[in-house]
Amino acid sequence: MTVSTSKTDKRPALAASDNRLVLLYKGVQTDDLFYAYSFDGVSWFGDRRAVGQTDHGGPALIFTD
Repeated sequence: MTVSTSKTDKRPALAASDNRLVLLYKGVQTDDLFYAYSFDGVSWFGDRRAVGQTDHGGPALIFTD
C-alpha cells in the first residue's frame, strides 16, 4: 500500500477520527506539515499542506470533541 509519493525525514503521525485515518508528516526540504486521509486504509487522499510547523521533531496529532 502506498499512501503518498511524498517523502519525510521525520516519523509521521497517524490518528483515527470520524471513521477515517489521518496521516500527518513533515516535508523533507521544508518545515511545512502535510496530511493525507483515508476512509478504508487502502485509498488515500490529500498531500495537502497543514497548519503548523515542526523544526525539532516529527508531527503530532490531537483530536478533541
